[in-house]
Amino acid sequence: MCGRLELRMLENLLLSMPWGDVLGKLNHLTGSCARHDSGDREGGGVLCGQAKLFDTPGILHPYHFTTRLTREEQKLVHMSKELTPRTYRIKPGHSVHIGGLMRLDVEECSVSSIYLTVWASLLLPLHMGKKENAPKMRQDHFGQQLQPPIGETRINDLGKWVRNEFRVVGESWQESSTDIAVAGLGWIAVCLKGEVSLGVWTYSGIDVVSRKSLTSAKARIFEEAGFSMSRIVSQAGRRLNKEKQKSKRKQVEDKGIRLAQFH
Repeated sequence: MCGRLELRMLENLLLSMPWGDVLGKLNHLTGSCARHDSGDREGGGVLCGQAKLFDTPGILHPYHFTTRLTREEQKLVHMSKELTPRTYRIKPGHSVHIGGLMRLDVEECSVSSIYLTVWASLLLPLHMGKKENAPKMRQDHFGQQLQPPIGETRINDLGKWVRNEFRVVGESWQESSTDIAVAGLGWIAVCLKGEVSLGVWTYSGIDVVSRKSLTSAKARIFEEAGFSMSRIVSQAGRRLNKEKQKSKRKQVEDKGIRLAQFH
C-alpha cells in the first residue's frame, strides 16, 4: 500500500507539474477517454504499484445534460472510447451543431475564418452549415439526423432553446485559446489569431462556460460542410426517404382514384 509519504509526494508532483503533463499522467492512470496531445505518452505512472484509483460518476446536477436525457440518449453522449478531434475551418455566418443539443454560431470576426475542434462522443452526429438555415435545421432534423434528442416529441421535453454569447481572443493559428464547454456534452476548442463573437445555443438551465483550452490538438483531416458521417444520420436518412416514397405513392394512388371517379 502507498504510505503517507508517497501520497504527499504525489500531491506535490501534481501541484508542480504543468497542466498538460498532469493530464498525461492522469490519463495514464485512469485510462481516461481524452488525451491532451496527438501521441501516446510513455513512462510509468505516478502511483506506486499497489495503489488503486477509483473513478466515480459523480453527483447529478440539474445544469448537466445527463439529468435530462433518456437512457438511450445518454448512450450517445457517453464518452466510452478515446476522444478523437473533429475540426472545422469555418467562416463567419456559419454554424456547427452537436446533435440536437448544442449549436455554435460564428458571428462577427476580425479574420476570414477560424478553427473549431469538437471534443465529444463520436456517436454524436455533427452538422456545419449557414447560420441563416439554423431554424430550419431545428425544425426538420432535430430528433432525426441530429440526435439526441431521439424523436421529434422529445425536443420540447428538454426545455427552451436559448442563446449564450461569448467573445474569444486568440493569438495563434497553432494553439486553441478557449474552450466553449457544455455540461454533460463536451466542448468546442476555438483557434484563431484575432477576435470572434460566438453565439452558443442550448437548452435553458444547461451550464455553458468558457475556459482556457485543455488541448491544442486538431484533426489531420478537416470536416466538410453538411452532416458528418454517422450511423444515426444514415438510419434517419433511409427512414426519411422511405417516408417520402410512401407519401409519393399515396399521392399517385389518390390521383388515380380521383381520375377514375371523374371518368
